[in-house]
Amino acid sequence: MTIASVARVTGLPHETLRRHALKLQALGLVTREGHRCDLALENPALTKDWAVLRDQTGARCEQLVTKLGLAGIVVERDRAA
Repeated sequence: MTIASVARVTGLPHETLRRHALKLQALGLVTREGHRCDLALENPALTKDWAVLRDQTGARCEQLVTKLGLAGIVVERDRAA
């Protein structure tokens, strides 16, 4: 994820998020590559929890989109487009 994308979604100032990302990086909780930040997946304590969260979030998002589609709120677009 990028700091800019988190700023857009949360409405928090970019500079505030950048400072927080630097603190998390100093603690070894995130890695930075260019403008992107990610969890430090080489840290075993984070990897397990992150994998569970990722899997649960993906499954729940799929369920939500399916229900929105069944209700006619979301129309599936052609994925090839």
